[in-house]
Amino acid sequence: MEGFGQTETVVSIANFPWTDPRPGSMGKPSPGYNIMLMDKNGKICDIGEEGELVVKTLDKKPPGLFGGYYKDKTKTDQVWHDGYYHTGDTAWKDEDGYYWFVGRNDDIIKSSGYRIGPFEVENAVICHPSVLECAITGVSHPIRGQVVKATIVLAKDYKPSPKIINLHQSL
Repeated sequence: MEGFGQTETVVSIANFPWTDPRPGSMGKPSPGYNIMLMDKNGKICDIGEEGELVVKTLDKKPPGLFGGYYKDKTKTDQVWHDGYYHTGDTAWKDEDGYYWFVGRNDDIIKSSGYRIGPFEVENAVICHPSVLECAITGVSHPIRGQVVKATIVLAKDYKPSPKIINLHQSL
């Protein structure tokens, strides 16, 4: 029964009791929220196409959606424009209207010209039995710009050791 919300919103997408939950999906838009996916050119995305989650606010602002950042018009204008609230989160929508989270627009790690999404790396690392939790971040590198850093909490019965550290470095 997963869902999606932000500090700036209430739960705006969820697997509600009246829907059939799809494991891994964020669910469907909350009542009163006109959720869409928008590409980088401002075009509404097709089914299966990745885009930024936006809330259409041209007709009305739904309940629970914030009105702006306190004393920061510039930041407010970056997310509120052209009749939409731009979440900064990316997803895709399946043919039945369920939304699937991809990542954040602003947390891309750029390494040697490659754009790396931390979410995908986390999903790969968390599959290893020695990993209980992990967080993926980018750290500065003099040649590559950034490199991927994994901060890992080991699962029960695993202890830090050179063998574990080398194993995780190879992931």
